[in-house]
Amino acid sequence: MPEAPLAFALMLKHVPGPFGVALPATEWQIVVAGDEAVALSAAMTGTRTVLQGRSSDTGSLVLTGAEQKQLHQAWDEHSGRLWVVAEGHAHRLCLSKDTGEWNELQAQHRALDAMGYADDLYVSDGNAVENFHAQQARNDTGLNNGLALLKNIKKGVA
Repeated sequence: MPEAPLAFALMLKHVPGPFGVALPATEWQIVVAGDEAVALSAAMTGTRTVLQGRSSDTGSLVLTGAEQKQLHQAWDEHSGRLWVVAEGHAHRLCLSKDTGEWNELQAQHRALDAMGYADDLYVSDGNAVENFHAQQARNDTGLNNGLALLKNIKKGVA
């Protein structure tokens, strides 16, 4: 099955969803980091920066074709370790493939999930959060169990 081209459509809003107010003319960075604290530190020092810029009047992170490719390459190399940092906040960059078949509720769930929000406690898009994160971890690491992941962490691979 041929792979669809990857196109990033990123926006800065004060809260996720349709009622979030866009953050226009806001400085942003995309950095490589293992956690939020490191991401914020990397943004302040300018280290580990993949891309940076200023949001548009509508809060969009407008990327050129070359920047789209650069971010795609960074995603391939650092899946699960890219963070969007703006106004002192860091949010992990998570991708979901939009096939164009999502209804409005599914699209809203994906937007909320991307920002770490859930409509029910411990539930993400209708799944238990631990199941959602376990599958995401398997996809990101290519490993099927926690023991293999722990061995990689001890070796310094993960």
